[in-house]
Amino acid sequence: ALLKWMVPAAAIAAAAYLAWVSPAFRPTPEQREQILNDADTALLEGRLDAAGAKFQRISVLQPGSARANFGLGLVRMREGRYADALSAFDHAVQLEPGNPDHAYARARTLTLLGRRDEALAALAALHETDPGRLEVEIDWIALLIDAQRWSDAEIAVTDALGRAVGHFNLRLQAGRIAAHEGNHAKAIEHYEMARQIRPYAPQPVYCLIEEYRASGR
Repeated sequence: ALLKWMVPAAAIAAAAYLAWVSPAFRPTPEQREQILNDADTALLEGRLDAAGAKFQRISVLQPGSARANFGLGLVRMREGRYADALSAFDHAVQLEPGNPDHAYARARTLTLLGRRDEALAALAALHETDPGRLEVEIDWIALLIDAQRWSDAEIAVTDALGRAVGHFNLRLQAGRIAAHEGNHAKAIEHYEMARQIRPYAPQPVYCLIEEYRASGR
């Protein structure tokens, strides 16, 4: 009886495989584009299984598709499968070396994997090619602070604030750097600015309490 069930199951699996790889069953370029569009929609809607299956299908049928590999990496990142995400982003970067979105996703994944030095190098390279991209600068500064490279962090945050004076996260980072240097007045100034930017955010309040306590105010 078991054999009776195994034979049809094997036939179904073989047919499914052929549908993926056989030229006779391969989707046309237009159909592949639609599959990728559907995958993007599924990802935006949080349907990770459906998105992953579609991106995976195109990455197998069309190994040179950077878009499919990038999308698959985003799915794996959302699933918490960071090693698999990094592998997909590596392929995307290799296929489109100049794409900053692919490189940034790769750098973020390195951070999530705890590979700080590699992430720092990747973010520094991105900053060189696209110095005005704030999310890159914020992540880069955060890692510089984490690595206790305070002088580099101060230079980077000062440069970034010169172009985004009213950015909440940059103000918090600048305040933390000033506090580490013992410049409590400067730290308070940054945290007060952050509180003005987001009046109901708790972080500036907590930081201000610490700075007032440290400065004896």
